[in-house]
Amino acid sequence: MRFAGLYYRVPMTYASWNWREPAAALAASFIPPSGAPSRLRRRIEKEYGAPVSLWSSGRAALEAAFRACRDAGCIRVLMPALLCRSVPERAVAAGLRPVFYDIGPDLRPDLDQALSCLGSEPACLLAPHLYGLASSLRHACEVCRRAGALLIEDCAASFLLRREDGGRCAEHCDFAIFSFNTGKTLVAGSEGALLQRTPMDVPVPAPWAASQERLLAAGKISFGLAFAWPVAGYTLFRSLPWRFCRKRAELLVSAKSIPAVDAGIVEVQWKRWEALHARRLEILRLYATELAGVSGIRLPQYAPGRYLTRLFIEFPVNINNPGRPRYPVPEFLRARGIQTHLPYPPLHLDPAFGSPSPGKCPVSEHVADSCVAVPSQPELTDRQVRYVCETIREVAERIAAGRLEPVSRADAAGAAPEIAVE
Repeated sequence: MRFAGLYYRVPMTYASWNWREPAAALAASFIPPSGAPSRLRRRIEKEYGAPVSLWSSGRAALEAAFRACRDAGCIRVLMPALLCRSVPERAVAAGLRPVFYDIGPDLRPDLDQALSCLGSEPACLLAPHLYGLASSLRHACEVCRRAGALLIEDCAASFLLRREDGGRCAEHCDFAIFSFNTGKTLVAGSEGALLQRTPMDVPVPAPWAASQERLLAAGKISFGLAFAWPVAGYTLFRSLPWRFCRKRAELLVSAKSIPAVDAGIVEVQWKRWEALHARRLEILRLYATELAGVSGIRLPQYAPGRYLTRLFIEFPVNINNPGRPRYPVPEFLRARGIQTHLPYPPLHLDPAFGSPSPGKCPVSEHVADSCVAVPSQPELTDRQVRYVCETIREVAERIAAGRLEPVSRADAAGAAPEIAVE
């Protein structure tokens, strides 16, 4: 197995860190910044105008919201089929039954289909802003109110983002979930926040002991090596004791409050948000310009000025589904030194959440089969982006000319897709 830091010419980084984040973590390993969680909570409440609780993980915050909905009488939760598997897992753990609806061609949730599924059984609607693609939920909120349903706004990938109409996310909901995990707008680790606009009983997360805080702070160094600086990190991460510290820290994560070190890192990142936001928009615009007119290639999510936490490239052939012949596009890109990320597997096909129902969510199935995410983090140089685009153009030309052959079902089934980092 190749070390990714020695192999990828254009890697994906899942945390936009510079020296300030590890400096904050290093300081916290000696003296935890005890006031950071309170400051961060007050700042988020001022930003969004509603009470907020801070959690050690976005998943724990989401499960708390699901449990509150269950206690209010809900028995179902409607969610998109193309979503992180941990979301329906948290719903099941909270005692709710997941029901899946489709997404649109631009990867926005198909809210019209979702609202048509409300029915007479008590339900809550989970409406995510997938990959930072912020949408207005005013109409969905009104329909949910009339139907007696609760609305959870999944803002895991849209903290601080504005919708295209200029409004903030998390305005029209009963609950909103934020995440500071890898690949989000601000990254500290696996932490999150729960915003509550409807008075309901939600448990208060427990604090960390001082010894646990120090261990978690030490673990942030390995987190940076693994997710923020892969050129050096992927090699060092496998050989230095930071890996042990991080593993110990992961074992401690539960339904507790946000650690002080993570709150401090979010504060540090928040100061750089405008620069990170502007550079990401430049990267996305350059991709759109370089790939304009390439036959068969589409950027389904892109629109000028639209922020995305992850950029997907759509190809005109099957590139991911191992159940039928597919074109080895992700392997081709990785062979050229470009790290890729596969879409989520469609949840309506997962037997863990009920009987698989092929064809129920056709857009989700199409995206999962034909799209691949490419590096789009703010740290990329223009030269790296152009190299990725040149390689995509080459792949498109090979497909059009019949010079890239699909692999057989047996070969496809034996291919090992890259593990998504969430």
